[in-house]
Amino acid sequence: MTLKERLKLARQLKVITAQSRLSAMIVGCLPVVLAIAINIMSPGYLQALIDDSMGRMLLVAALVLEVLGVFVMNKMSTMRL
Repeated sequence: MTLKERLKLARQLKVITAQSRLSAMIVGCLPVVLAIAINIMSPGYLQALIDDSMGRMLLVAALVLEVLGVFVMNKMSTMRL
């Protein structure tokens, strides 16, 4: 009986945290999708980020912060029994 209750609670927690997990995925994919869209609509607009050394450092910093943000959001949405 206790095992059934525990499994039921685990399923309920998974449903409750589904929204925050989806938000983490959307936030993680949004910058990449926007960069691709900007590059398609206005080719060369983001070229300064790639050509300049400061731009490359900013891209690396943005990537690191993005990965860190997705990791933190996933960690916040994970609950243990």
